Amino acid sequence: MSARLQQVLLVIEVGVLAIFAVVALGSARDLVSKGILPLLGGLTLLGAFVLSVKSYWPAAGSYSSFHGVGSIPLIGAGSLVIGVIVMFVTARFLPGYFAHGIRDGAG
Repeated sequence: MSARLQQVLLVIEVGVLAIFAVVALGSARDLVSKGILPLLGGLTLLGAFVLSVKSYWPAAGSYSSFHGVGSIPLIGAGSLVIGVIVMFVTARFLPGYFAHGIRDGAG
């Protein structure tokens, strides 16, 4: 990775963290509901993903494989890729959802 690309990524990361800090640190309730609980959920899911990939990576534990990698990690990685693609398509066609979330119409 070039030094210029690293600098651009660092600026983007700092900007995203600054915006998130403003949103999440608005109140104690915001900190818990928009900061701590999503972080715990994300870390839990990441841990489960890492453990499952580590456990199912060898093709010997699977009935099918592709270039020595078992089918279970391939299905998991494929699902993640499809999920990211669907998220970007949804963000393109429903920008209001990503900007404001779901509104119940009550107020």
